[in-house]
Amino acid sequence: MKNQLRKRSAYWTGILLLTAAAAVCSALSRLTPFCDFYADYIFPAGLQTFGRLTGIFPFSVGEMLILLAGALLLLQIFLLLFLITFRKKSRYKQFVTNYSKLMLAAAIVTAWTVTMNCSTLYNCSRLDINGNRNKNFEPEQIRELRDFIVGQCNTLSELMKRDENGDVVTEGDINKKVREAMKKLSVKFPRLSGYYPDPKPIAGSFLMYQTGYDGVYFPFSLEANYNTYISDIRYPHVASHELAHLKGYIYEDEADFIAYLACVGSDDKQLQYAGYLGVLNYIDSDYRHSVQNSGEPSALKISDRVRSDAASYTAATYEKLAETREVIDSEIVASASREFTDAYMEYYGAEPNYAEVTKLLLAYYEKM
Repeated sequence: MKNQLRKRSAYWTGILLLTAAAAVCSALSRLTPFCDFYADYIFPAGLQTFGRLTGIFPFSVGEMLILLAGALLLLQIFLLLFLITFRKKSRYKQFVTNYSKLMLAAAIVTAWTVTMNCSTLYNCSRLDINGNRNKNFEPEQIRELRDFIVGQCNTLSELMKRDENGDVVTEGDINKKVREAMKKLSVKFPRLSGYYPDPKPIAGSFLMYQTGYDGVYFPFSLEANYNTYISDIRYPHVASHELAHLKGYIYEDEADFIAYLACVGSDDKQLQYAGYLGVLNYIDSDYRHSVQNSGEPSALKISDRVRSDAASYTAATYEKLAETREVIDSEIVASASREFTDAYMEYYGAEPNYAEVTKLLLAYYEKM
């Protein structure tokens, strides 16, 4: 009896300590100076240690953890339902109690992990390039940037190796090239130095296609993941984007900006093309929005080949995906994804601000 009381006491003491630690970290995660210090000096240690461990596996550990969590949660529900029937069975009641305690501890650890690997990063100081983050740029400046990027895309598109369908085929060790490009950029952004794992393919990539995601960062496994259906030429930018998240750049516009600089700063033409393509649709859309009824001169034409390359998927892949049987209707998945994203961004006081990369690029190129 005394041993049981000691075990219960030790468990609840551990739960209280875990909860207290998580609460302290949650409070600290709202302080920008702490978050900046954490992102620069503490967060990288997680990637160097736990990230190296999960990086050993060829599959996405985060994806497996999500599936495991779902299965364990369902089991918890069934165990509690069956408790109504077997409530007089002392062994069963003890098993359910122990299982519930384990799930409670796991939930607290998961919440703590997400706080440190996600919430804290959302409260870091935002990137401010040349002190121009909040500056409003003129339509002419946006057109000049757009035409520069379009011109680069049009030129590089003619230099790419293509298959019989006209789709770009990348060559060499792309992951190595991406790592080298990211490390090269660390001269300007020191947070990008150090270890880089290879991005992991997602087994459930069809679900990612339905939700519109090309890549995803899992904070509880410290992994960069990608949708296996994306085209070869889209991969370098997507990989760089997700790796930027692993280095503490959690906002989408900042990760896109880092991915762009890394790719276009590479000596490899394929990465350069991928970098320009990665921001093309944003800058083109922002330009068109800025010049409505303004009388701004016509912009440089985007070639048909570039427009095709800028899509996340090749025409053949789109056709294949269209023929794939849907376990859950795509409209339902997309709607659920939007609601989750909206709730997620609202919780963190953020916006799904991919297009904000235009402002960062304008600020970056203004003094060059």
